[in-house]
Amino acid sequence: MNILSLKNFSSSDITVVEKSKRMVQKLRKNYNIKNVNIYNLDYFEYHTARKYDLIYTTYFLDCFSFDDINSIVKLISKHILRGGIWVNVDFTVRSNSRMIVRTYMNLILKLLYFFFRRFTDIGALELPDHHRVIALNGFEKTKQIVFPFPSITATCYSKSKKNLC
Repeated sequence: MNILSLKNFSSSDITVVEKSKRMVQKLRKNYNIKNVNIYNLDYFEYHTARKYDLIYTTYFLDCFSFDDINSIVKLISKHILRGGIWVNVDFTVRSNSRMIVRTYMNLILKLLYFFFRRFTDIGALELPDHHRVIALNGFEKTKQIVFPFPSITATCYSKSKKNLC
């Protein structure tokens, strides 16, 4: 979500949880939005009894190990209202792409992971398949948009009535 679009939600109460101090500083410097509460925390450190009708994550799940993703999805499930929407934007390698495209995207992703592991403390070694974990935690995919290059997927999930985990 482009942060500028937050201005369209002037009557909403918005919470941003961001681990990077630099990103939080940029957010506070560039945008003076009164209804946005910013927490400079790791997502695992954010504790609230509050439930949200929309959760938006960008390039987030691809930074974690499979075990961490399961924990994160459980937290998101705890923080979202029944019928709430979760929009997740992440890199993807589409299995129905031509082999040359898959090979190229896998190479790009390996380079990105090498860079991120070298300069950050991310737990992921490769692009995780998080869709099964998301489904097991009671979310149903309602819409998906795939941007072909770079291979990015925006997926909308709805919190269903059942929770299988």
